[in-house]
Amino acid sequence: MAYDRIPSYISNILPEFNGAASLKTLYHQIRDVLGIIESPYEMIFVDDGSTVGSMDIMEEIYCLLGVRQLRLKRL
Repeated sequence: MAYDRIPSYISNILPEFNGAASLKTLYHQIRDVLGIIESPYEMIFVDDGSTVGSMDIMEEIYCLLGVRQLRLKRL
């Protein structure tokens, strides 16, 4: 079989809880590694109920770098 001919797409789902200070560094580290692989990829940051401004950082990363973001609401 020729599985090597099937294009791959990497989805990175990154849950985050009160780690706003490290989000930009995490993004850049993952981007650098995935850039070596030369495969299309996406990054999805998930705010898992943070209370320290993580969504603000995610929005900044989204505006500058085009990553996706989700916010989970806890009931």
